Amino acid sequence: MAIAIYRTWVERVARVDYALGAEVAEAATMVKGYGAVRRRGLAAFHRYLEEIVAPLLAQADRSLTLRLLAEARQRILAAPEGIDSAVTLVREAPAPTPNTPGNR
Repeated sequence: MAIAIYRTWVERVARVDYALGAEVAEAATMVKGYGAVRRRGLAAFHRYLEEIVAPLLAQADRSLTLRLLAEARQRILAAPEGIDSAVTLVREAPAPTPNTPGNR
């Protein structure tokens, strides 16, 4: 099931922007190990998708979005508990500008 969720998100984001989709694809590296380590990584991965990727899809500034996604992923990879600081990073980012055809 986690693989299906992962694929759905990668495809969804790649339709918006290929580079962003590639960055989200890298998120699979968050899920590693066994037992409790794997569970923490999987929980962080799901939070990354819902609390970081989803809000950033509304951001028209793709370079900002890409930078925030990469920074968030690195924080989580350093330690799954880093998800809280990664979520804070995104919440404190500039407010999303509408993603409209004239704003790309």
